[in-house]
Amino acid sequence: MSDRLRRLHLLVEGYTEEAAVTEVLKPHLEQAGWAVTFSIIATRRVVSGPSNRGGVATWAKLKREIRLLLGTRASKS
Repeated sequence: MSDRLRRLHLLVEGYTEEAAVTEVLKPHLEQAGWAVTFSIIATRRVVSGPSNRGGVATWAKLKREIRLLLGTRASKS
């Protein structure tokens, strides 16, 4: 296999999935040469204060999170 750094970002639904990533997947994948990061889906974003995290209600919310994660505007189709 190549010596290039392999990166994987996992978008997880909630705190249970976060625990699975940090305790199981991340250590295993890092041993195999992967750089692993993750984020929890924000279910509600507010102007001031923290966002609510965890749980996916609709595809539109998931699509918005993916676009924000990839650095594209959520209003694009």
